[in-house]
Amino acid sequence: ENPFITPFDENTWAETADAIGEMESSLCILKGLHKRWCVLLNTLQEEDWQRTFQHPQFGASTLEEVLAKCVWHGYHHLGHIKIALNSK
Repeated sequence: ENPFITPFDENTWAETADAIGEMESSLCILKGLHKRWCVLLNTLQEEDWQRTFQHPQFGASTLEEVLAKCVWHGYHHLGHIKIALNSK
């Protein structure tokens, strides 16, 4: 119950050699990840959505709150991808 999670360093991760180049492989990863999340999230019971975890920067969050933030974050990145694709 209420485990402590360790975030990753997004800036350092974005500078790795595989983060530069064509976007197709990254889009494939996102598509597969989102499909798996949908399968997993559809198995959760109502009470599971109220379970919490501790983030070192943001404190306690429920799964329901985090999913809402992830959806917003996904749409935010989708906007970036659309801009990049339209600039070709």
